[in-house]
Amino acid sequence: MRGAERERLWMTAVLWIGRPIRRLGPAGGRRRSGSIGSMGELMTRDLLLAQGWTRNGIRQAIRAKKLRMLWPTIYTDASVGEAWIEYERMVRAAGTVGGWGVISHQSAAVLWGLPVLRPDHSRVHTTIDDRHKGGLVSGKRHVHPRPLPPEDVTVLDGIRVTSLARTAIDCAMAGDYEQALVLIDAARRVPRVPTPSDRPTVPLAELVRVVTALGRRTGSETVMRALADSVEGSESAGESWSRARMIQWKLPAPQLQRTFRIRGRTYHVDFCWGRLVGEFDGEDKYRSDADRRRYEQRRDSDFATIGITVCHWKWEDLLDRKRFYSILTTQMFNTGVIESIPRFPG
Repeated sequence: MRGAERERLWMTAVLWIGRPIRRLGPAGGRRRSGSIGSMGELMTRDLLLAQGWTRNGIRQAIRAKKLRMLWPTIYTDASVGEAWIEYERMVRAAGTVGGWGVISHQSAAVLWGLPVLRPDHSRVHTTIDDRHKGGLVSGKRHVHPRPLPPEDVTVLDGIRVTSLARTAIDCAMAGDYEQALVLIDAARRVPRVPTPSDRPTVPLAELVRVVTALGRRTGSETVMRALADSVEGSESAGESWSRARMIQWKLPAPQLQRTFRIRGRTYHVDFCWGRLVGEFDGEDKYRSDADRRRYEQRRDSDFATIGITVCHWKWEDLLDRKRFYSILTTQMFNTGVIESIPRFPG
């Protein structure tokens, strides 16, 4: 297995990043007729009937595995994809049908393109504005009863969904510190080189407003800690996850996104501790394994000329806490960032 393919499998196992879709208007905006979202292979029953299908013909196509029902009245003729692809299809299908509140939590994160560590692809999450009744957990649905003011709801490609700020906070409250920091960093991210496809940047004050409005509940303290530790400059989920580990282990805080000009070449590094540079090497940075090797060799050589060591790690290193701790602390000790290597804290 090629290195890039191996890393893609590692990333898919622990990280889901949806594809953001365009914003059409406010929560009360009119839904476009027949709009399914950017995954054009989804079809409503009404659309199939209008194209000449019969109800019996639809049932026969399902038995023959020419069609699949993703959600009641929503079908696809696409082959079964990876778990995260199938989850996105299910969320879009459920959002198109509507009902039971608005798409929220990790299901909304799918639509916003927010990164989710250790995702659960089993249910579509929605939120209803009801503080006094219990929620619902069924085979494919999880309904959360919570305060839901109008400013926390919007429409993405015809689907009613929680706002970007509310989505990040809901997901963060449902997770641990690492999951929360990755989500909040992503919501606050200010791209170094902006592109038209970038998500909107959520101001820290807006995230704090959402937390405050929800009141004290399970996960609030975790979210407040993650908000305090979050930054605008994290360029990937892998960087945020790495930093969460460093914070948990009480390792020296790095300078983030420092720029170096060496031998006429410009390097923007993820982490810097004086004589040590840390780089999370996600597979999306390179076109091929050969590109990766050439770049790493040139980068390490250039930094060596100014007395700086480069420490780099990948997704599979992050998955193994002890291995990642060893990589970091060994290089920190070798470069004088720490005077001794503390015992692995877990």
